[in-house]
Amino acid sequence: MKTIIFGFPGTGKTYSLMQKLEKLFNNGINPLDICFCTFTKSASNEAKERAVNKFGLKKEDLTYFGTIHSLCFRRFCMNKEVVTIKHLSQFFKIKNLEYQPINTDEELLSGETFGDEVGNKLMHFYDLIRITECKKISEINESELKLLFHKHKINEENFIPIFSNVFNPHKVLCDYEKFKEENNLVDFVDMLLMAYKSKWVIPTKILIVDEAQDLSPIQWAIYDNWKQNKEQVFLAGDDDQSIYGFHGSDPSRLLREGKESDNREILKTTWRLRRNIHNYCLDYVNNNIKKENRIVKEVIASKEGGEVIEEDIGGNLERVLEFIRKDKITYILFRTNSYKRQFISEVLLPCGIDYWEIRGQSLWSLKSISLFNAIVKLKNGEPLNVIETAYLIDSVSGKYKLLRRGLKSQFKDMIKKEEYSPNDLIGIGFDMKLFEYAKNNKIIDFLSIKENIKEAFIKRDKQKIELPLKLFVGTIHSSKGKEADDVILFKDISKRIAKEIIKDTISWENEIRVFHVGQTRPKERLIILRGGFEYADSDIIP
Repeated sequence: MKTIIFGFPGTGKTYSLMQKLEKLFNNGINPLDICFCTFTKSASNEAKERAVNKFGLKKEDLTYFGTIHSLCFRRFCMNKEVVTIKHLSQFFKIKNLEYQPINTDEELLSGETFGDEVGNKLMHFYDLIRITECKKISEINESELKLLFHKHKINEENFIPIFSNVFNPHKVLCDYEKFKEENNLVDFVDMLLMAYKSKWVIPTKILIVDEAQDLSPIQWAIYDNWKQNKEQVFLAGDDDQSIYGFHGSDPSRLLREGKESDNREILKTTWRLRRNIHNYCLDYVNNNIKKENRIVKEVIASKEGGEVIEEDIGGNLERVLEFIRKDKITYILFRTNSYKRQFISEVLLPCGIDYWEIRGQSLWSLKSISLFNAIVKLKNGEPLNVIETAYLIDSVSGKYKLLRRGLKSQFKDMIKKEEYSPNDLIGIGFDMKLFEYAKNNKIIDFLSIKENIKEAFIKRDKQKIELPLKLFVGTIHSSKGKEADDVILFKDISKRIAKEIIKDTISWENEIRVFHVGQTRPKERLIILRGGFEYADSDIIP
C-alpha cells in the first residue's frame, strides 16, 4: 500500500507524515519496524525530535530514522573515513591541478563550484555522473564519459576545461577512486553506490520518505530497493519545490510515483502564507510551469492579509535597509553566493549591521557577538557574564601585558561566577589599562581577532547586541524548508544562468521552481527586488 502526499509550501507535509507515524505507533507498530528518511540532516533531526517529544521515545529507539546518506553510512561505511577538503586538496596537489576548497555546505546546496578551478569543476562533474548513472567512473569507459557529458546537458561552456586536452579527466577520476580506496576513504556518493549495488533492503515493515521531490536518480534507485516487501509506503513532497536539478533531481519521477500510488492526498491549506502572498505565489507557478509538468494544487490560505512589494532599486543596494523591520525575523535571499557575499561586503559590514547566515559561518558568530558586548560593557563599566569574560580572555593579545601570565589556561579551571564586575576582572588578572582603552575606544587594537571582525566592530553602533539576531542572509537554496516573517528576495540572476534557462522548457521551469521556493518562505511580507547587481539580468525572471 503506497500513499503519496502532495503539499504546497506551508501546508504541513512533514506534520502530516508525523500524524501517520502517530497512527502507526497507536496501532502497535514497533519503532524498529519503521524507516523514516529525509533529504537533509536538519529535517531528519526535526523528525527525530518530534517523535521523541510526542511519543516519549528515546533516540536510540529510532534506528532507521535519518537521511538516506546516514542510513547507508551506518550500514556500509562505519570502518571508513569520509573524504574532507584536506584529502581533496592533497589529491589535486599530486595531480598538479588547481582546486579551491569549498568552505560551506551552501555552495554545495546551490550547485555552485565556488570558483573556476578545474578541480572543483571536475568533482562536480564526477558527482553528477555517478549520481545519475549509478556507476563508479571506473565502470565507465573514456568515450562513454564524453557522451554522458553531452547527455546530461551540463553547462558545457562552464565545464570546457574538463575536456580541454590539458589532462585526461577519465584517468584523473579513476586515479581519484584508487586514491580513496588506498586511503580507506568514502564520499557521500560512495555511500549511496554501496547501498544500491548491494541491493540492500531496509529491514522494516514501513517506509516513510519526506521531501521526495529532492531525491536524485541514485536515491530513487535505493528507494526502489527499500520499498520491496513493505506493508506500507508513505511519500511526501512537492514537485513545484524540486530545485536540485544540478544533482539530478527530477520532479517527473515524483509525478510518476503519484500516478502509481494507491492513495494520493493533496493538502488543502497553507498555514504559513497569508492570503495576498499565497495568491501571488500560486499564480506564479500556475502561469510559469505547464500543467502537464506538475500537480495542480488547489490551496487556500488560513490567514488574511500579507503584503507583496516589488521594486527596482537601480543599483543602490543600501535601499534594501529600507525594507528591514528590526522587530521581525527577516531573510534576504539571493540566487547565488557571489551576490550574497557582495551584499555583505558592500552593505552589511560598512553599515555595521549584525546578521547571521542561514547556512555557513557568519562573521557575527556567538564568539564575536559576546566579545563585542564585552567591549560595550567595559566601556560603560557594566559587569560581564561568564561567556563574555571567557571570550575576552581568549581574545586579548598576550604581547601587550593586559592579562596576568597564564590566565588564559587558568580561567578554564577556575570556579566561575555568573557575572564579573570591573573589580572582579582586575582580581582575576586583567590590567587596569584595559578599562582605559575601552573608554577611549582603543581596546580593539589590542585584540587578536581577524581584521574584518575588527572593522565590523568599529562600524557598528556601540549598543549591545541582543540575541537571537533577527536578520539572516543566504541563497534561495539555503532557505528551503525554513520560514521568516519577512523575505527580501532578489530576482537578479547571472548572465550565465540566464543563458542556460532559455535553452529549453525544463531549464526554464527548474529556475521558476527555485524562485517559487524563495517566494514561499515569508509569513507576513514578501519584498521582491531587482536591479541590485551590475552585469546581472534583472528582467528575465518573472
